[in-house]
Amino acid sequence: PPPLGAPPPLGAPPPIGAPPPFGAPPPFGGPPLPGLPGLPGLPGLPFPGLGGAAAKKPTGRAPPKGLQMRGIQWTKIKGATLKKTVFSDIKVDDKKIKLDFALLDNLWCKPKPKKKEKKAKKVRDPNKPVKRSIIRFLEGMDDDGKKGRGANITLKACKKNAEQLRDIILSMQFAAGDKPEDVVQSLITIVPTEEHMKKFEENWKNCKYTTLDAKYFADGERLWYYCRKIPLVTVRCTQWEFKLKFVELCEDQYKHVLLLQDTFEGIDDNKNMFKVFELILAIGNYLNHGHKRNGNAEGFCLDIFDKLRGATANKPTSDDQKDNKIPDLGTEKYTLLMYLCDMVNKQYPELSDWAKIFENCSKCVKIKMEELQKDVLSIGTKVDNLKVQLKRMKEERVRMEEAEKQKAAKASSKKKKDNNKDDSKDDEKAEETWEEPPAPKDVFDEVMTVFLKEAEEASAKLRKTFEDTYKNCLSLAEKLGQKITDKFTLSNFWELLDEVKKFWDEAQGELKKIEDAKAKVKAKADAKAKKKADKERAKEKLNKKLPRRPSRDVLQEKGVLKTKKDIKAQNDRKKEYGEIAFQNLIDKQVEQEKKMNVGNPRLTRHQSLYVAQTRYKCAHCDFITTDMASMSGGDAHAHQCYASPYDKEMGKLSTQWFALGVRSDTCQFQHRGPCIAVHNKRDELKNMSAEEKKKLLKRPGTTEDLLANGSSKTLQSIATDGYDNSRLLHALDPEHAKKLTKKMRQEWKSAAEKSEDDFILSDKTFWDDVLSSDSSDSEDDANSVTMLMYAGQGKKSSSKKSHRDGATKRYNKHKKRKATTHKEDAAA
Repeated sequence: PPPLGAPPPLGAPPPIGAPPPFGAPPPFGGPPLPGLPGLPGLPGLPFPGLGGAAAKKPTGRAPPKGLQMRGIQWTKIKGATLKKTVFSDIKVDDKKIKLDFALLDNLWCKPKPKKKEKKAKKVRDPNKPVKRSIIRFLEGMDDDGKKGRGANITLKACKKNAEQLRDIILSMQFAAGDKPEDVVQSLITIVPTEEHMKKFEENWKNCKYTTLDAKYFADGERLWYYCRKIPLVTVRCTQWEFKLKFVELCEDQYKHVLLLQDTFEGIDDNKNMFKVFELILAIGNYLNHGHKRNGNAEGFCLDIFDKLRGATANKPTSDDQKDNKIPDLGTEKYTLLMYLCDMVNKQYPELSDWAKIFENCSKCVKIKMEELQKDVLSIGTKVDNLKVQLKRMKEERVRMEEAEKQKAAKASSKKKKDNNKDDSKDDEKAEETWEEPPAPKDVFDEVMTVFLKEAEEASAKLRKTFEDTYKNCLSLAEKLGQKITDKFTLSNFWELLDEVKKFWDEAQGELKKIEDAKAKVKAKADAKAKKKADKERAKEKLNKKLPRRPSRDVLQEKGVLKTKKDIKAQNDRKKEYGEIAFQNLIDKQVEQEKKMNVGNPRLTRHQSLYVAQTRYKCAHCDFITTDMASMSGGDAHAHQCYASPYDKEMGKLSTQWFALGVRSDTCQFQHRGPCIAVHNKRDELKNMSAEEKKKLLKRPGTTEDLLANGSSKTLQSIATDGYDNSRLLHALDPEHAKKLTKKMRQEWKSAAEKSEDDFILSDKTFWDDVLSSDSSDSEDDANSVTMLMYAGQGKKSSSKKSHRDGATKRYNKHKKRKATTHKEDAAA
């Protein structure tokens, strides 16, 4: 072992309790020592030769030397977390980065601290007086401190200093924007009372304050200092407040007094009221006739109106009762007061609103005469107190002036003694002095003396007016039979009169309801009678016309009146005649085809195909066409259409079969009615405008030319279930259509003269006459019918000019023909 006190050899463990050598790990896992490289204490300071780790160089571009930058407080990602982020792939190359580092240096560098200039120490002027603190002591003027605290709070609120408040007290003048009553109320809170002024004088003597000390008083303390020279300042402000409120106090009392006076004048000696009372006496004595206690009355109390209101009439009797019949007056609660109102309205209409004299009684009820009297007398008491206080103030002012003279004499004698002292003191510094700001003239005595005279006159007048009004109200109550006592006061009297008005108005309202109900019933009865009279007049007028009309039998013989059985039989005959007529037409067409197909091996078409041709409109594709149904396929029509809404959207067409007038079971479209329905020209005309119809009317040789006159109705009357009547109209040109109309009218006219139901259309000669040419027609005109009926086969005879001339002629005679048709229909 090494000698005692020698260091251990290199590599040997240190002795127990000794620190390990530099660079060696701590023994037994102990904590590292401070100051070693890479450890807390001296971080980043490696010791060469001792095995310490080298400090990591900072990355990024370095700022210029001597310039410190304001760093960014960010949170760094490091270690294993960094490898999991996108930053592991980002490598910053400072040479390739293009940034304005000079601008960064200027904007984000730490500014250099400015050197503080040392301020020169102020040398105190020995001749300058020391600044003194504000003196406050108002809160100690009373035991609880309420007066002082209230004065300080009010001073802060009014925002005026002591001198301004003193000037307001003396001059009784206010600044612009001040509210006089508020300012005076604040002064009452701030200024001292007589007791507080005594305490202020004691504190002045005890603390040995001087006039110079008053300069450093707070606003409240300085105001109290000024109040030493104002006699009875609190009483002064109180009387000043009374002066400001005097006019308002008098007006408030006059308002109540004059209301009572006006109410008295409206009721006293009112002739309408006396007349109503006279009627009540007459009714009462009539009802109480012969009664020992209630009869022969000469007066009554005002509660009679409540009793009249409670006296209900007998219930009305039924119409069957003959003796003592009581009429129905419109209500079961008909009272005696309502009877009185009714009689007044009918016999004395000028008295109907006599109760208006009690209008103000509801307001008088709220007036308490005892309180009103107390308020009126209090105004006189305050005026008397003002006179007393003004006398006290004059005495106090005289006393204060004498005390001020004595104080001035003492001050002058003391000044003479001070002048006789040694002149060596002249070299000493001059003492600080302070004088009070000049105060305005005190005008309180002058102003309040003038006000006292005016207040005495006004209060005396108010008191006299009240006393007279009070006596008048008492006399009015006595005249109306009411005695004023402690229990029945004037307020109760006004309330009683107000009830009289309410009872009268209530009775008038009930009568008005009864009259309105009667008027309503009468108006309803008049309307019913008028309606009945109008009905009777109409009946009489109708009876006068009926004899000129033919009888029922005559109308039935002429065929004007028909029974349901006759109409059914006629419809059956028309159907039969129509089928025969169309069959004759088809037979004639087939024969004509046979003649035209001589030498042609093509066979003639089956006649059912002519009958099955139909013009229809599809509800799926809105397609209008004329097609021939397949007679073997269940009367079905086929055309290119959409099988479903999806096909319609995609524009995919396919052959579809539909039955006429029936909705298909497999239909997927949302529409009403059948899938295909018969479509004629009238359906197209419904959707046309007026201009389109006018143009269509000018077109020659169309169906619309026939529809424009009344003959089309005649042609369509022979339609049948199996044939579309529009085919016949299409087959005829206008000239032959006109001939057909004329022929049918002649036949119908002859049938009507012979009293037949209808003429027979089954005769083949009828249609031969219409469709064949006569002596007046040319050969071309005769062939035109055939050409039109057989799809234009053969030679076309009519030219464009003839069609144009015919259309023009028809259009010009359209209105005339229409008027003629209406006249003929009216004659029929």
